[in-house]
Amino acid sequence: MKPITSEQMTRLQGHYQQKYGIRLDETVTSILCEIEQMGIKNNNTIQSVTESIKERAKVIRFENDRQAFWYALGKFGIPGISLPLLIIFGWIYFTNLTQYQTILHLIDQYPTYKQYAQLMKTAQTTTTPQGTFIVLKPTEKTKMVVGVHCFYHANKRLIYVPITVNEAFQLGKNSK
Repeated sequence: MKPITSEQMTRLQGHYQQKYGIRLDETVTSILCEIEQMGIKNNNTIQSVTESIKERAKVIRFENDRQAFWYALGKFGIPGISLPLLIIFGWIYFTNLTQYQTILHLIDQYPTYKQYAQLMKTAQTTTTPQGTFIVLKPTEKTKMVVGVHCFYHANKRLIYVPITVNEAFQLGKNSK
C-alpha cells in the first residue's frame, strides 16, 4: 500500500463529518483509508479477472436441440462411451484370465489329460444317491466309441474302458 498523505486524511475526515456528523481522529481515518485502498485494489482485480473470463469463454449457439445433442456427443461422447466399454472389456479379460489360469493349473496337475480328452467329450454320466457314474454299454461287433462302450474280460474279471481306439479296431477281430 502506498502511504496516506495528509491531504487524503483531511478529505476523508471531512467526508465522514459531512456524511455522519462525526469528527474522526487520525487512527480511525488511516484505517478507513487503508480499507478504501484495499477495496479499490480488490475491485481492480475482480474487473481484470472478469475481463479475462469473458475473453476465454466461448458462447456457442445452436439452432435446435438436435445440433446441441450432436455437439455434446462429439465433445463428451467418446470418453463417456469408452470408459464403460473399457471397464466391461477389462472385466471380461480378467474373468477369462482367471479361468485360463485355472485350466492351466489343472493341466499341470494332470499331465495325462490329453489321453482322456475324447472320453470327457463323449462320455455320459448319471448321478444317483451313491454318487456320479460314467454310463457305458457293452460293445458288440461294431466299432468301439470312446466313452460309450466297454468290454468285460471274463478270465481276469476286469472291465476295459477304451480311452483311445484305433480306427480299424473291431472287437471281433482283435479281442484276446
